[in-house]
Amino acid sequence: MNYWWQQLKKHPTRLLVGGFAAAILAGGLLLSLRGSASGPRIGFLDALFTATSAVCVTGLTVRDTGSEFSTFGH
Repeated sequence: MNYWWQQLKKHPTRLLVGGFAAAILAGGLLLSLRGSASGPRIGFLDALFTATSAVCVTGLTVRDTGSEFSTFGH
């Protein structure tokens, strides 16, 4: 663990990129859960694209966010 911390202290951009990647992956996994969609479950790639768009603040979606996601998915 100490080795990873030393590498992050040497290259702080790795922490930034890793944080973005972790947030996108966590969001994609949460959006692909059964309770996040109001209708049928959405696929992982659609969930990952929506999470990437949300983290990067682009506003692009594959699905209509207002009608296809439940309160948990919002």
